[in-house]
Amino acid sequence: MTKINQLGKTPKRLKIGPGRRLHNWLNTYIEFTDDNEAPTLFHMWCGLGAVSAAVGRQVWMDMKFFEVYSNLFMVLVAPPGTARKTTALKMARRLVSKVPGIHLCPQEVSPQAILKRMSEMHTDGEEHQSMAAYSLEFGTLLGKGPRQDAMIDFLTDVFDCNPDFDKETIGRGKELAPKPWFSLNGATQPSWIKDHMSPSALETGFVSRILWIYADERKLSNPLPETDERFLTMQKDLINDLSHISTLQGKAALDAGAREFYIAWYMDDSRFPKSIDTRMGNYYERKHIHLLKVAMLLSLTMDDSLIITTVHLEVALSLLGDMEPGMHKSFTGVGKNTYSTDVERLYAQITERGGKGVHYAEIVAANFHALTKDELDRVLGHLMAMQRIQLYPGNYYGLRTAPKRPATI
Repeated sequence: MTKINQLGKTPKRLKIGPGRRLHNWLNTYIEFTDDNEAPTLFHMWCGLGAVSAAVGRQVWMDMKFFEVYSNLFMVLVAPPGTARKTTALKMARRLVSKVPGIHLCPQEVSPQAILKRMSEMHTDGEEHQSMAAYSLEFGTLLGKGPRQDAMIDFLTDVFDCNPDFDKETIGRGKELAPKPWFSLNGATQPSWIKDHMSPSALETGFVSRILWIYADERKLSNPLPETDERFLTMQKDLINDLSHISTLQGKAALDAGAREFYIAWYMDDSRFPKSIDTRMGNYYERKHIHLLKVAMLLSLTMDDSLIITTVHLEVALSLLGDMEPGMHKSFTGVGKNTYSTDVERLYAQITERGGKGVHYAEIVAANFHALTKDELDRVLGHLMAMQRIQLYPGNYYGLRTAPKRPATI
């Protein structure tokens, strides 16, 4: 899936530092969750989210005019009942809840309540006001209507962890969080994004701050998993090292090789897609920030040096690259085109057949519940205009790249 196995292979990384029990926290977490039916992609990002929640605002990168902090905004996206997205979140949250000092945000809460809690943390003498949200239903956290607008504004503002976050309230006066930090770990369905987030909301900076991790395939694993000694040992080791990571503090930095690699990547204009889906909310304009955050977290999974190497950057790029095709799928149904969801559904039906193609009558039978014949013809016309499919002799529709007439089904 990624270059994740590169981590921990260099000699200087083989020694386990004081306070740790694991060579690599993330690799062990992936092994820990291996026989769970949620996809590895989900567990990998939930693991990074757990490390992020543990370290909070205590580790950052100095970018001269601003700082990059370790917080991730990450939402697992999957059709209902397929990829066990809430299970993946619960497993990570269970470990995080065992780490002393982490403040978990309620699943249903207003922006005002979050800032009030941060202000109380400041009043109680806490050095920084770090909170981690685990929203098993992202829609519950985000809300609807004016509340959604308020939460989107709040999350957009707090993502950068800018100092002296404040708000004047009528009843309580000014509420202040001098050193705010907030991470988001959520789960939702593509249909929720389509039905409850407007195109205008998706085209703001809010969406580009979120990593939308998409999966739509079942992972049938151990039908009768049992808790054994090895599982319990890994669980204890993961909690131990996560607790240790929560004590780390300081400025993270790129080593010489990583600086050279990052500069070359950043200055390469080809990293921007030629055709950008505006529903992605300018994600590619903000990708360098996500890259630094993920690389910082990968370093924290391995040792206490706060040094980011070329390998960390390469693995982070691989993780983001694996995620990006799914981000587009998350927003398939969003937009002004009424038939956008139908376009993708029909294309998937035809793609599943590969070179065989699908007869028009079969397409009609498979979609009569959703489209009239005229609407179906319109959708097929869209796909042909996009040069994704073509009509073959015998009234078969197949992929445009098919080298010859589809075989009879």
